Amino acid sequence: MINLFKKSTISSEENINSVVLIYSQILELPISKEGLRKAIDEHPDYPSMLAVYDVFAKFGANVYAAQIDGDKLKEIKQPFIAQIESPNTFYEIFTVVKNLDDKKVCYYDPEKTLWIETETTSFLEIYKGVGLVVNGETVTPEADYENKRRSEKNNAIRAWASILSFPLLFIVIVLFYWIFQGAINYWFTLYSLLSFAGAIICCLLIWFEIDSHSPLLMRVCSGKRSNCNAILNSEASKVFGVSWSAIGFTFFTSQLLTFVFSSFDMDISWSMGWLGLLGTPYIVFSIYYQWRVARQWCPLCLSIQAVLALQAIIFIVAGGLATNPITALAANDIIIIVSIFLLVFLLAYWGVPTLRTAKEAGHFKNNFQRLKHNGEVFNSLLMRQKGFSGDIEGLGITLGKPDSQNKIIKVCSPYCDPCAKAHPSIDEILRLNPDVQVQIVFTSRNSERDYKAVPVKHFMAIASRNDEELTRSALHYWYTSPSKNYTEFASKYPVSDTDLQEQGKKLDEMWLWCNHAGILYTPTFFFNGQQLPDIYDIDDLKYMLT
Repeated sequence: MINLFKKSTISSEENINSVVLIYSQILELPISKEGLRKAIDEHPDYPSMLAVYDVFAKFGANVYAAQIDGDKLKEIKQPFIAQIESPNTFYEIFTVVKNLDDKKVCYYDPEKTLWIETETTSFLEIYKGVGLVVNGETVTPEADYENKRRSEKNNAIRAWASILSFPLLFIVIVLFYWIFQGAINYWFTLYSLLSFAGAIICCLLIWFEIDSHSPLLMRVCSGKRSNCNAILNSEASKVFGVSWSAIGFTFFTSQLLTFVFSSFDMDISWSMGWLGLLGTPYIVFSIYYQWRVARQWCPLCLSIQAVLALQAIIFIVAGGLATNPITALAANDIIIIVSIFLLVFLLAYWGVPTLRTAKEAGHFKNNFQRLKHNGEVFNSLLMRQKGFSGDIEGLGITLGKPDSQNKIIKVCSPYCDPCAKAHPSIDEILRLNPDVQVQIVFTSRNSERDYKAVPVKHFMAIASRNDEELTRSALHYWYTSPSKNYTEFASKYPVSDTDLQEQGKKLDEMWLWCNHAGILYTPTFFFNGQQLPDIYDIDDLKYMLT
């Protein structure tokens, strides 16, 4: 019988994110992973096909989304994104189809994170009739794309180095004592390896507590009667307010650290074995609870029980029952062991809530961004903002479409750091939106005592040539230059002294308008005659204009 209430092994958010990222990589689009993730996460209709459409369109791609009959799929450009019914859970999910012909189809299974090759007829049985195609040739490279990609690669290398550093260090230490000192008992070498495996599994359990929608963990925990969530969120999952995952992490990690810091001292190793033996009743409790009470199984929990059972067997076979764990330990050994266990416990006790809070904060931030980018919310807040007085026609520098209904006014200063940081966003809005006008007004006075007047006059002289490409290039060069060196700027974009002198009146007009408009700080942004609400910045307008 079909289980109509079977949960998907991947959340809709993870599904959209993974499909968009994979599709972007196949097309080799010049968009960083972080830029793509941020754009999709903050879309007001996330997660949906509309969000996918808008995000690719935002980066300048020609996007085509429509209801497409199954017999017409082979006629559209490949690869493409399609909506299918999950063959595992019967939920509707998105996938990437790499290639499709009359006989075979290769598509991505986001639940198994595998590429599946099957017969086209089988695929069409789960295809839901919705497809999306992106023409990657029209995509505009993301601002600072090369540096962002380089940073992502470096971060990935550092992450893997951090993950692999401890096991590699442990192996090196084991080999050192084994080869050069012959001091390691074979049984306890195996015992310590099991401690390492237990620590890794407990890390996965803690990860599940923090992010239960992780695709990797959901695959591990999926099955006919498998439900890690039911066990890890049950009443029996904690003792005195501390989760068994944190206790397990403390136990196995502290064992491992004790072995290493004691140079695999045999007396201390036997004591760790006795401590593990005392934990064997938990095996019976956990299995009974999953079997008879919850009637669900947690594969990760069962793995921990297996590790504990194997450690107990090794301890007994190695002759551990014949040892005395109390008389064998010196006072300083006991202090070191207790200190290690206490420090690791505090790390787990305080670290897990901190990571969970950080995860929730990111979730709430994304929800807030999606709310901000909702057109109705934005327009409602915008209408409550103050407008400006005075005629602004012809003031400053005007870029973009002359008769556009979408008008952005940026009031800024040439030496203002926030103004400089906002300028790449202005460039991006102009590059990606053909129906937008940007008017830049400067707050500089026409006075020799105002050091800001000289570069502003230079900007205005360049703009007076009516060469928008040159003007945008000059402004980009100035605002992205760390030094803001006027001499260098003037040599790259020369103008005559006469042209500079003719700009004085324009500075007077801009200064007068800024006073009438009540400009208090730079940059100040106006959109369609209203000042941008405080919770919005110029980056947010990119979403309003798509």
